[in-house]
Amino acid sequence: MYDFHEPPDTAAGYWLRLMATEQYEYQRLFMQEMREQAESVVEILDARGITMSGEVRERILACRNSFMLDLWCQIAKRVPSALELFPPWHPLRAEKAEVAGGADGEPDLGERGA
Repeated sequence: MYDFHEPPDTAAGYWLRLMATEQYEYQRLFMQEMREQAESVVEILDARGITMSGEVRERILACRNSFMLDLWCQIAKRVPSALELFPPWHPLRAEKAEVAGGADGEPDLGERGA
């Protein structure tokens, strides 16, 4: 076990500071990249004139999953609505379906929900 209170003038103290700095720098760069990807999704939708609620915008900007953000960037170029970024069972789309409801008062889930 390492003593994290190692004096800074020792080799162990220097190593601990170096590792902590490198790790935080890596994490900072990763978070910055994820934030930029999320902003790209929002910018694509904005450039296409697609409006989105504050909740949808917050959900996109809060995402830190690189795979999901890459997918959203591709989908954002084609969808008619920002809600289409999310799967039919996602709570944001489920709320919209309940509001839109079918003639019988049931949410319209399309072919997949049948």
